[in-house]
Amino acid sequence: MKTEAVFLDRDGTINEEVGYLDSLERLVIYPRAPEAIKILNESRMKVVVVTNQSGVARGYFTEDFVTSVHERMQEVLAKRQAHLDALYYCPHHPEGLGAYRRKCPCRKPEPGMLFAAAREMDLDLSHSYDFAKRELVSLSKKTNAGNQLDIVQNPVEVKMHDPLEEEIRSFLQAVRGRTAPLVSGEDALPALEAAAKIMDKIGSGAFPPHA
Repeated sequence: MKTEAVFLDRDGTINEEVGYLDSLERLVIYPRAPEAIKILNESRMKVVVVTNQSGVARGYFTEDFVTSVHERMQEVLAKRQAHLDALYYCPHHPEGLGAYRRKCPCRKPEPGMLFAAAREMDLDLSHSYDFAKRELVSLSKKTNAGNQLDIVQNPVEVKMHDPLEEEIRSFLQAVRGRTAPLVSGEDALPALEAAAKIMDKIGSGAFPPHA
């Protein structure tokens, strides 16, 4: 049986945005992130990080370093009985160096990492959500033809550093009450309204481009 998932951005969502995170000393997990993730863990939804890490392509740090960051994140979360079910990252950039210089299907906003997670974790994208710094999207229109993500809400910013227990439980309740896959913003509205309350700040200004 396929599983639902919540996809999270990494920098600026779970941990503080510091530009290119190039040392473990600069990794600061938002204080409220572990408890927010723990509530998602306690549901039947998988929690998956999908993150662009073009610092690899630019030569600022290595893929081994990205792995060490993710291991440290899991250590911090484990101390609060929370965990990430998987972490996916794209190390490429069109202006990168050497083998990393490419326009690839895994670099957000392309959906490659979502497809990879769905394939490897047996996820149901039609009943999954993407909480990102720049957009909250329904994944229902992900087809074999590779359609673009169906944007169902204006850009919002997710930062897990305020108390979120009630909001996340409301989101999960709305998701559980849905009886059909998402096909439009109208169909997704109850769950999306609850999900919007998770956001500590509604993004009203311009966000930087994907790193």
